[in-house]
Amino acid sequence: MPSSFRQALKKALTDNRADAFLVFNQEGSGQPITRYLTGFTGSFSICVVNQKQQILLTAALYQEQARHQAPNWEVRVIKDRSLNQALSSIFSNTKSKQVLIDSQITSFGQALLINKIPRLQIKSAPGLSQQLRIPKTESELRLLKKAASISHKSFRQLLPHIKPGASEQSIAARLEWLLKENGADGSAFSPIIASGKNSALPHAEPNTKKIKSGEPIVIDFGARYQGYNADISRTICLGQAPTKIQEIYDIVRTAQAKGVAKAKAGMTGKELDSVCRDYITAKGYGDSFVHSTGHGLGLEVHELPTVTPSNNNPLPENSVVTIEPGIYLPGLGGVRIEDAVVLNKNGCYNLNQRLPRTL
Repeated sequence: MPSSFRQALKKALTDNRADAFLVFNQEGSGQPITRYLTGFTGSFSICVVNQKQQILLTAALYQEQARHQAPNWEVRVIKDRSLNQALSSIFSNTKSKQVLIDSQITSFGQALLINKIPRLQIKSAPGLSQQLRIPKTESELRLLKKAASISHKSFRQLLPHIKPGASEQSIAARLEWLLKENGADGSAFSPIIASGKNSALPHAEPNTKKIKSGEPIVIDFGARYQGYNADISRTICLGQAPTKIQEIYDIVRTAQAKGVAKAKAGMTGKELDSVCRDYITAKGYGDSFVHSTGHGLGLEVHELPTVTPSNNNPLPENSVVTIEPGIYLPGLGGVRIEDAVVLNKNGCYNLNQRLPRTL
């Protein structure tokens, strides 16, 4: 757990008048924050943090892994997965009464479990686990740069395999293989390979459609490296692109470049969103830009802060956000270009600046 996060968590406990912060991790629920707090990557655990202690509860099969990955935590084994008994034992000898949870990642069933423990009361801080992780440390930024580098290499190796007659599914499968071959843990998410009319669907799923010459192909993908994710979109075309696709491509490319050029810490998410959105609207395609300009990126592919028309909060220094405007024309096709940038007071560093943005 970075010292800055530890300090921020202590402040959150004080601000919420809570005695302890509790995170469940069962089959992936709360896993990013668990990994961030402890380094533990197993699929079953509970973290309890107060002003003096940090306890990691897990099952016997994860005992050695937890002690290796979380050396600064007191590791306790939950026998027969009796969660209630294990939690009761932690709080029986403490004065803790107010337990703080992030209600966005804590299930109703888990909250009921806490309520069954005598003397404990729940306090909710929705989104706390992401909010405290917004500023990235230098070590986190190194991992994000590595994830981006693996993605760049894999994309370049993929291009020769994108040929007329290849299916979207086969290209997606090859891309996932290349990411692992080049050192990734795996894909940050299932890659989007959307060609022709499918490219007008922002979150299209690859299918058996065969790629044809002269149609746009939106490729949205990223590597995951030591838990940290890359997120990149490029739009390409085999051969000559239709006039309308070339037109909207040039608009999206300019809007995206304007966003990257203006992005800096201190501006609000709404202000950054407006840089891209206002340009696309002025060109007559505002109604065809159907999603936000971007989102935070780190241990999760979509995390805080957001680059949306509704975010009036300043974007913090060392936060990482995507800038990904798009135009989608049903029945014809779409264009999206996406980079992830690290924000600082004077501008930003583009994690994907080495990957060309050419149609």
